[in-house]
Amino acid sequence: MAAVFRVPPDVEVVSYLKSKLAEAGISSGFLIGLGSLKRATIAWYDQVSKRYFEKNLDGGLEVASMIGNISIKDNSPFVHIHIVLGDKEGRAYAGHLVEGTSFHLEIMAIPSPRPLVRRYSEYHGLYIFE
Repeated sequence: MAAVFRVPPDVEVVSYLKSKLAEAGISSGFLIGLGSLKRATIAWYDQVSKRYFEKNLDGGLEVASMIGNISIKDNSPFVHIHIVLGDKEGRAYAGHLVEGTSFHLEIMAIPSPRPLVRRYSEYHGLYIFE
């Protein structure tokens, strides 16, 4: 069964999501979200160097799009979120959500019909679904 909840203000989003999803018994699935963040750190993965580059954003950010998946990595829950954030000038920033502080965020998590387990891929330099 899907879980629908709100992330309280001034809470770190990724950690909170892990906790709420565990409470809801969802260890594999997909999530979507809408709302706004006070600040965020997003990352972009460089396929050549096989490493993430981070960007910090502050000052009230509208969540234009938020989609992710929930899986098991190293026998622990793992939340992987991609996000598009807009600032007051209408600029958009997109990437992997490393962390963020909530202003108001509404989430829907949908369980997967099968467990999603991540294993390390030498080719990608990332943990990906089996």
